[in-house]
Amino acid sequence: MKNIFIGTSGYVYPHWKGIFYPADLPSHKWIEFYAKRFNTVEVNATFYRIPKLETVKSWSRRVPENFRYTVKANRHITHIYRLKERECSETLKRIFQTLEPIKERIGCVLYQLPPSLHRDVSLLESFCARIKEDYPDFRHAFEFRNNTWLEEDVFNVLREFGVCYVLVSAPKQEYREVTTTSFSYIRLHGVTDWYSYDYSEDELKFWAKTAKKLLKESEELFIYFNNDTNAYAVKNALRLKELLNG
Repeated sequence: MKNIFIGTSGYVYPHWKGIFYPADLPSHKWIEFYAKRFNTVEVNATFYRIPKLETVKSWSRRVPENFRYTVKANRHITHIYRLKERECSETLKRIFQTLEPIKERIGCVLYQLPPSLHRDVSLLESFCARIKEDYPDFRHAFEFRNNTWLEEDVFNVLREFGVCYVLVSAPKQEYREVTTTSFSYIRLHGVTDWYSYDYSEDELKFWAKTAKKLLKESEELFIYFNNDTNAYAVKNALRLKELLNG
């Protein structure tokens, strides 16, 4: 289907060798192999450290032109400074300066909030205003790990600033089918277990139906599987692609 990007959360998993990656394929060729099967990937490494400029430039050279990278915001922004505008400013500046040369390849930037961060509408409003003013050429998305955020006033802030609410499948996380901007985003971590859950055929059919519904309201849709154990993410993502193309 057009305008839909399906992939996995990360691709550098040694335990995928022999399951997804050929056993004799060197790790520096994994992204090329991956990009022949998927048109997007979530970059998790940026959560831990901001990559060098040359590393980021190499990303676009190694994949097809229609491939998109979604980048997870650095943990200093979400987990250490916890969206406090003044403290976050330098880290935000560094990461967006690094991404600038390949901004046309960036699907969006993901802000994954910690479970310990409870709903704070004024904090969210201030942060969203800053990123939309300072980095208008990028798209932004929020995943909330605390259910207190799932209220209409939060969704309205996201709508006001054109920031995406991330739909989530995860243990003990409430599900809200909400759109807040021109694109949609789904992250699938598991149902009963984080990262080690294998989605059933019926569950994947539900997400295929949801994806088709969201595409009627959205210009683009990004879907990422984060259940890397036993390469379930790859298996489930490939099957979802089949269901959507069938």
